Amino acid sequence: SLQKMETSEEKDALVSRINRSLKELNDLVDELLAFVRVGGNLDATELEEVDVVAELREMPDAVMELREDVVVEIQCDPLKVLAIPRYFKRALMNLVTNAVRHAQGQVWIEGSNGRDGVQVAVEDDGPGISADLREKVLEPFFRVDESRNARIGGTGLGLAIVQRIMKLHGGRVEVGEGRAGGARFVLSFPIPETDAQL
Repeated sequence: SLQKMETSEEKDALVSRINRSLKELNDLVDELLAFVRVGGNLDATELEEVDVVAELREMPDAVMELREDVVVEIQCDPLKVLAIPRYFKRALMNLVTNAVRHAQGQVWIEGSNGRDGVQVAVEDDGPGISADLREKVLEPFFRVDESRNARIGGTGLGLAIVQRIMKLHGGRVEVGEGRAGGARFVLSFPIPETDAQL
């Protein structure tokens, strides 16, 4: 206990451990709440045109605090997507944060306009995800490697939230292998029906 500790260094170390545990608990509660909220139906009144390029350009600064040794490279055509802005940002942030945590030193983010709609891909040069686990990583609380995830942080809900956000928008998330053998996640947002009919 704190009273039994003799040196200020021991007390500081214990307080740091307690603070870390509290932060992890708060993060888990936040993720659980987000997971539950995204489980509802789409409110079409919340849909807005989201500037994909602008959102992607925010990512390197947003994850700089997590790891300064990772280079985040962005390539994106001028794109707009119809989405709930806060959920688009959350899905993107979850993927980029995940990539930065597992990367050796490089993360690539790409936005493109395909035949079926807008695609945003996030990949890293980390260890990747074996083919038999690619569907499972989108399930709540699933972790590829418990020991590694405990070291790098994460609640096991981030990718499940991405999956729910994409379903909410009528889109999908696909898991594959990137150019450097790491994980590659692709968000596919469908073309709005009004646009498709023109």
